[in-house]
Amino acid sequence: MPDERPGGGDPSAGGGPGDDSGADASPRDRSGGDDPADEATEDDSGAELRRAEHPWLDALGVDPDREPSDDEPIARRDPRPHSSDIADNQRTIQASGSSIDDSQERPRPEFATFARSPIIDAFCAVGPYRTRAPGTPYEIDDLLAEHERLGISGRLCLHAEARDGVPDEGNLALTRLTSYAPRTGLIWTALPPRRFGGASAERLLSDAQAAGVAMFAMFPTDQGHHLAPWANGDLYRAMESVRLPLLLDLRQATYDQVHEIATAHPKLPIVLWNAFYMDERKQVPLLDACPNVRIGLATVFIPTWGIEQYTARYGPDRLIFGSNWPAQSPGPLLTYVQYAEVRDHIKDAILGDTIRRLVGEVRWPVRGFEVAPV
Repeated sequence: MPDERPGGGDPSAGGGPGDDSGADASPRDRSGGDDPADEATEDDSGAELRRAEHPWLDALGVDPDREPSDDEPIARRDPRPHSSDIADNQRTIQASGSSIDDSQERPRPEFATFARSPIIDAFCAVGPYRTRAPGTPYEIDDLLAEHERLGISGRLCLHAEARDGVPDEGNLALTRLTSYAPRTGLIWTALPPRRFGGASAERLLSDAQAAGVAMFAMFPTDQGHHLAPWANGDLYRAMESVRLPLLLDLRQATYDQVHEIATAHPKLPIVLWNAFYMDERKQVPLLDACPNVRIGLATVFIPTWGIEQYTARYGPDRLIFGSNWPAQSPGPLLTYVQYAEVRDHIKDAILGDTIRRLVGEVRWPVRGFEVAPV
């Protein structure tokens, strides 16, 4: 009589009490190999389980089994070796009986190289200013001497009077001061046309073209005006039509205001300066949404592994070097870029190529600036 217990059966079929190989064997074992259909079922069930555990995957359109590709942008990348990797290397050295000879000259690290293209300081100011400490240099000759000492070959300048006082007077003074300064581009401070006695956008752009201006800056807090497109639409459209970049100081503008301008005028290049070093969480969504926005590096914005992470996510052309001289020296920021663990072409882009290309796209000849090679 056949055994009716679970796993039992006809002994002649290999499933009796004396032979438990058939009772314990899985269908895959009894078949003598892997069944592709069974594997597919298990894979599908695993994917369904991951979807159940992470319901946001479907909402984001993400395949739960997808492996990220090597060239996929990464939001955060820490190039430092993990502690476990260091420990493994130490154990390998100990096991081999070898040691590190400190007397031998070590090869220069792959990333410790310096920029090959001309370095441009894309944000500095000249002229006396209210918060200047006694003895602080501010003349154009002081700036030229500092840049020569550090190997910086070109610069973009605004005048402190245009920023802090009367823009028309400061812009005129800047144009005169830099008339003899080699490789020095002009940043004019602009006021909105829609005000009593204000020059029209057409007149403002015409004057800027005649002077060979490289960029407009706006300081709404100090100058007491709006930034919103509904207030300055004529000016932004005119700047957009000639690809004239807009410089905004983040001590006087918010990221929401920048987003409003950038989305309303997507062909208007915008450069942000004086970001805080903890602004990464505000910048990443903005840079994701607005490809016409770039971030200026400055002494107050030198996040740890910032160059590595920003360039891994966005490529080399969203960061621009500018010292904010005379408030800060270019030296520390230059060192920050030069010793970043990125390739030479990325350093070249940050330290000069990107701003030269941006200025080269302005649809009139910019004074004191060479166009970056394509």
